[in-house]
Amino acid sequence: MDKDLEKELRKFNWAACLGTWIWAIGNKVKHWTAYVSFIFFLCTFTPLGNIPMPVTLIRILVIISWIIPIYMGFIGNKLAYYNKDNVYESIQDFQEQQKKWVGIILKIYLVLFICGILFAGLMPSHVSVS
Repeated sequence: MDKDLEKELRKFNWAACLGTWIWAIGNKVKHWTAYVSFIFFLCTFTPLGNIPMPVTLIRILVIISWIIPIYMGFIGNKLAYYNKDNVYESIQDFQEQQKKWVGIILKIYLVLFICGILFAGLMPSHVSVS
């Protein structure tokens, strides 16, 4: 049974990849990648454009922001399954829970996409300069 369990836990976790810090909070995962991805999320709402940074640093931050979710996808199953705060009856129960998380995260993305479309429609199409 342990080989089957390890095989299942080595599978890619789409919920951890797509939701990083949201998924980590929901699964009570305390890992450095969750904290870093949350900090990157907060940085999207700050005026980083006004802070003078070298272009190389910006490129490194962009690369890191792509690597962390992929890394979370690869290690997410083990982080969530072996977390002492989570108790699953079986590996199937765990997999069902993770599938629910994928649905939740995709719904969040859909709502954000629709809000973006609606707000873009409210923006003026042109600005006249007199």
